[in-house]
Amino acid sequence: MQEKSNSLEAQIKQCEEFANLKNFEIVEILTDVESGTKDDRSGYLRLKELIKNKEFDTLIVYETSRISRKLIELLLFIELLQTNEIDFISATETGYDTTTPEGKFAMSIRLSMIQFERDNIAKRVTERLYFKASKGQWLNGKPPRGYILQDKKLIIDEPEAEIIRDVFKRFLDGESMYRICELHDLKWGSKQVKRILTNPTYTGHIRYGNRKHTGNEKKDILVKGLHKPIISEEDFNQTRELLKQIKRTPSKSNRYLLNGLLKCKNCGNSVLGLSGKQYEKYPHYGCILKRLKFSDKLTYRDQDCGTANIRSDILEKAIIDELKNIVKRLEGLEEIEYNNEYIDLSKIRKNVSKLKSKRERILDAYIDGNLNKEVYSKRIKILEEEIAIMERKLLNRPKQIDFQSNKEKIIKYFNSIDLDNIEKSNYILKLIIDKIVVFREKKTAKDEFEVEIYLNIL
Repeated sequence: MQEKSNSLEAQIKQCEEFANLKNFEIVEILTDVESGTKDDRSGYLRLKELIKNKEFDTLIVYETSRISRKLIELLLFIELLQTNEIDFISATETGYDTTTPEGKFAMSIRLSMIQFERDNIAKRVTERLYFKASKGQWLNGKPPRGYILQDKKLIIDEPEAEIIRDVFKRFLDGESMYRICELHDLKWGSKQVKRILTNPTYTGHIRYGNRKHTGNEKKDILVKGLHKPIISEEDFNQTRELLKQIKRTPSKSNRYLLNGLLKCKNCGNSVLGLSGKQYEKYPHYGCILKRLKFSDKLTYRDQDCGTANIRSDILEKAIIDELKNIVKRLEGLEEIEYNNEYIDLSKIRKNVSKLKSKRERILDAYIDGNLNKEVYSKRIKILEEEIAIMERKLLNRPKQIDFQSNKEKIIKYFNSIDLDNIEKSNYILKLIIDKIVVFREKKTAKDEFEVEIYLNIL
C-alpha cells in the first residue's frame, strides 16, 4: 500500500537492475511486508538460513532499514554476513559496501542513524498516545467485556454489561471469585473475575500507561473517558476496599520442606506439596500439570505428565542425605583446579591490543599506497577474525570462582538447617540449591525415583 514509486515491486526491480549492472547472477529474491522492527519475519528468517548455508556470495538490499530498524539486530546481522564471508551492498545508499574500510565506516554511521530515527518515532508515538488518553479516548485495543468499539468509541453492550453488573453485585454480596467464575463460565478463572473487579474502565474512566516498560519515565494516567459507565464509582470503591481485606487462608503446604525447589523432569513444570484429606497422613509432592484449572488446562490440554506423586518424607530424606554427602566431600577438599582461561584474561587483552595496533599499521600502509587493495583486504580480514575470536573469549569468560568462600558458605548454611522449623529450613535450602529435578514412574515402589540436584553456588 506504499506509493507507486516505493512499492515492493519497484524495490525489487531496482535491486534486480543493480545486480544486472554488476553482472551478478540472482540466486533468490526475498521479500517481507512486515515492519523492519520485527525480527521473526518469514523472509528475514529464510535469508538467515541461506547465509548460514553459504548459498550466495553477495547480499543486495533496497536499503539497510529493510533488514532491521534495531541497531543491535543490524550489528549481529552484519557479523553473521562477515562470519560466512558474504558481501553486503545497498542498492540505494552510496558507499555501503562492507568489503572496503570506507563502506564499513559508512555502514556504522547509517546503523546509528537508523536507531536514532526509530527512537524518535517511538517517542513521538508515545507522546501522541498519552495526549489522546488524556482527552478520554480509548487506546487499549480490544475493549473490555461489556463494551463494543464503534468509530473508536466505547459503546455499552447491554447483554454483556448485565454480566459485569452481576459480577460486582455478587462479589459485594459475599460470593467468592471462584463461585462467580463458575456461574458465568468465565474461561480464565478467578483471575478474570479480579481483572473485571479492578478495571476502572467500568466507572467511565480511561487508564493508560499502567503497565511497566523499561525506560518509560511517564506515569500512569487515569482520566474521565468519553464513554458511559457500567458500574458506579461507589460500588467500584467498595469492591476495591473489600479486595484489600481478603486474606488467603494459610496453606498446609508450609509443612513441605522442598516447596519452590522441585521441577518435573518429564514436563518441566513445578512439583509442589499436595493438600487435601488424602495427603494428611502421608504428605506427597506432585507435578502441578495434573492439577491445573481453567486457562492453564486450555494451554496444556494435549499434554499428559507421566510423573507419579512422591512421598514427601522419603524424598526429603533423600535430598538431606545427598546434601550431607556433598558437605562431607567438600570438607575433605582443599581446592579445585579450574581451567586456565580464568587466569589468562590479561594475556588475551594484551594480544587484542597488539592485533589492533597491527591493524592500524596495515591501514596506514594502505592509505599511503604501500599496499594494494587485495593484499590489504586479506591481511585485514585475518586480523579482524583473530580480534573477534579473542574479544568473544573476553565477553563470554566464566566468573572467577572463590572455591574456599563458597565451600564455607555451603557448610555453614547446611549446618544451620533445623528440620523442626520447616519455613526457615526451606529458606536456607533455597540459598544452597538452585533447583531439584525429580521423576518417579507410575506403578513403581514408593522409594524408586530419580533426583538431580543443581547447586546455587560452586
